[in-house]
Amino acid sequence: MKWSEVRQNFPNQIVLVEAVESSSENSLRTIQEMAVINDFRDNLEASGI
Repeated sequence: MKWSEVRQNFPNQIVLVEAVESSSENSLRTIQEMAVINDFRDNLEASGI
């Protein structure tokens, strides 16, 4: 899934993603494809409090 797809499918939510495909260049890591592991409605839910 691309970042634009994550944003469209999980609007106004916090998401935990895993990089499926990525690359590094000049110490900069770029994620081309990702998988959503979990989604949260707000900061409290994401922090587990």
